Amino acid sequence: MTNIDFIDTTPAANGGGRNWRIKINADGTFGGTDYFGIQDLGSDTLPFRIAADAPSVALWISDAGDLGMGTSIPEADLHITRPSSPSIRLEQSGAGGATPHSWEMRGSDQGLYVYSVFDNGGWRIPFQVSGDASFNALVVGDDGLVGLGLQSPQAGLHLRRTDGQAGILVEEGDATTSPRTLLNLVNNGRPEIVLANTDTGEEWSFGGGTKFILKQGARGSASSAKAKLLEIDRTGDAILAGSLTTGGTTCGSGCDAVFAPDYPLPSIADHAARMQALGYLPNVGPTPEGAPLNVTDKLGRMLNELEHAHLYIAQLSRENAEQKALNARLEARLARIEARLTD
Repeated sequence: MTNIDFIDTTPAANGGGRNWRIKINADGTFGGTDYFGIQDLGSDTLPFRIAADAPSVALWISDAGDLGMGTSIPEADLHITRPSSPSIRLEQSGAGGATPHSWEMRGSDQGLYVYSVFDNGGWRIPFQVSGDASFNALVVGDDGLVGLGLQSPQAGLHLRRTDGQAGILVEEGDATTSPRTLLNLVNNGRPEIVLANTDTGEEWSFGGGTKFILKQGARGSASSAKAKLLEIDRTGDAILAGSLTTGGTTCGSGCDAVFAPDYPLPSIADHAARMQALGYLPNVGPTPEGAPLNVTDKLGRMLNELEHAHLYIAQLSRENAEQKALNARLEARLARIEARLTD
């Protein structure tokens, strides 16, 4: 053990009096291993120490003031070189009463990783960047806007791609089947989602508040400038700006089949008897109060019954015409008889 002491005889009142020691090798006071150290004799601490067998260029300060660890040619203010996965650890020891915890940042050819290291030895990687990540993969502007794929984001979160990969996937992997809110938009007013087409220069927007509203207009136009196409209020009542076309009726053999020559059209009496027995129009089916209603199917069946009714009306009209003709003939005959009797 070899020591060199630096004794300051300047009076403490004049700013002196602190003594230092260059300490070579162990004496059992600071861990018992060989080292080169600088000891503060005033506080009996060893703030600087180089352990025996430390590798070459373990610590290097270049003529530019750059600090190298493991390299004699540091290329940054702090340059750390290791054969594999150089790292920096930030450790909260817990000496002041806080919970012990450490963070560690590691870099390799695979990427940059931030480890959350727990006191029990467990760890997680909450943040990582692939070594092949593209330019501007993640950018936070000086206004706090976040860009994914661009340097100057124009919104709180702005995602841009030029390779056909722009998209957002929200996926919940919980094995328990349950309804979950996977996208929640909150605004002081109606929150809206805009679907813009750069090819046509048009966009659609929809949103909800006191009402759900669907609009259409020019790309970039204000919500108030778009045409309102659909409006649904909180009771479920809907207003549609245009006509409604469905995918087609579901009458089985076809709604207009009643006009076919071979259609087994029941008689008026049979149809009426069946209607009375069922309590509803046979081809329309039951319509319970408050039950869901298939408008497309119901409309087709109503059309089918309406065509039945018109065929019956035509039949009754023919029968009525025949009856009128018969009555006219009978009235004429009766008139001739009465005329003869009066003669």
